[in-house]
Amino acid sequence: MVIKKPQFKFQRKIIIATAILSFFATTFLFAQESKPEEQVQVKNYFTHNQGEQILIYQTIQWQPANLVKYYIVKLETLTETKEWIPYEAKLAPKELLEQENTEEGKNNNQETENKSTAVSQQGPDYLGDGLYKTTETKLTVSLFAKEVGMPQKYRYTITLYNLLGHPGFTTEPMEFEVRKAYIPKITDISKQIIYLDSLYDGNISIRGENLMDSTQIYLVDGLRRQYPISVDFNDEETKADIIFDQEKFDIGSWQLRAENLGGFRAEIPLIIKFIKWYDLNLSFGYAPQLVLYDGTIKEFFGTNFIPLAFDLKISYYPIKRRFGNFGFGLGIKADRLSTDYAGYNLSSNFFTGSLLAFYRLPIIQRKLYVEIRGGGGVTLVQGLHFKFPHNLKSEPFNSMYFSAQAGTSVAYTIWQGLYLEAGADFTATFIPEMPTMNLSPIISIGWSF
Repeated sequence: MVIKKPQFKFQRKIIIATAILSFFATTFLFAQESKPEEQVQVKNYFTHNQGEQILIYQTIQWQPANLVKYYIVKLETLTETKEWIPYEAKLAPKELLEQENTEEGKNNNQETENKSTAVSQQGPDYLGDGLYKTTETKLTVSLFAKEVGMPQKYRYTITLYNLLGHPGFTTEPMEFEVRKAYIPKITDISKQIIYLDSLYDGNISIRGENLMDSTQIYLVDGLRRQYPISVDFNDEETKADIIFDQEKFDIGSWQLRAENLGGFRAEIPLIIKFIKWYDLNLSFGYAPQLVLYDGTIKEFFGTNFIPLAFDLKISYYPIKRRFGNFGFGLGIKADRLSTDYAGYNLSSNFFTGSLLAFYRLPIIQRKLYVEIRGGGGVTLVQGLHFKFPHNLKSEPFNSMYFSAQAGTSVAYTIWQGLYLEAGADFTATFIPEMPTMNLSPIISIGWSF
């Protein structure tokens, strides 16, 4: 059937049944038809553009039988008066068959078989009265579809001729339908780029042609697929309003695809990414220390609470995905502890530096985040000394110990890159014979560059 672009194309709603034929003898054959649930729907047509026209060729295919010289295919169509009459269809040109065989071989990552080329050079012959002679196990023709109403019905039978040219077996008539389908066309999309780190409701609108209730809309990027929550088509079949679950969006160079019955498709690019591919954050805050396990600090300083303490973090996120951002950075804690006794003062500075791995999960894009971090480093004890009257001091004690740190926090953006953060860190310092564990609540202010 010849159709004008882009008005419509047609397809088989019911895939052409395959006749599975086997030779038990030159004059005895066995025919078998697979169960509907076992049939695999494959693309059994191809299109050929002729200027502004598109010609669609359908393929009737069956399994080969042994000791067969050729096949005679009888093709019939059902009239309005419910009569089966012979049908003369347009045969696919040899060069198109050769091209299609080559393309099919490429798609299957296989070389086109030599016999396919050799057979296609011979080609099928139309004998008249709806009869087609072929040495191949398929017949490629262009079939007619009705403009309106019920699908056009066809049927075919296959007669096998043995090596002597005598008929051996004729299959039962196998019916199929050819119905009109439509070529979708997308001319415009409301969003060509979606930023995952911006506020977005997941709505996309497209305009085009032949966008109907039966059209399947989805996003595709290689093997990845994402289907919408809902699609609303207008009555003119020129617009579709699509709602996706934005929580399922992921970065990539996607194609928004509209697919009609028969596998006829139209696509338009849709890029999903972040406004910037990385994040660099700096925060500073108040982080008092609560000594959970030690005993020494309380023994010397009379308390397990260190109020004069601060926290500095630098985090870099080079990996940003829908399900969160991954990065690394540096965490520094500075504590000052001092206490007075009768006749002397005891004081010291503590510094903890850690290399940290970060994971940040956006709860509300560009507004609310949850962060998890962990890593290891060293804790420095600096200037531990006693101070007596008359400015007498003991020799300062300095040392360094390995430490580990883990923590979590919640950050809320208050203005552009400015955010407030609240959380807590747990730090373990591995001092020989005196391991120390601290918990430090943190309130900080930060900036995302």
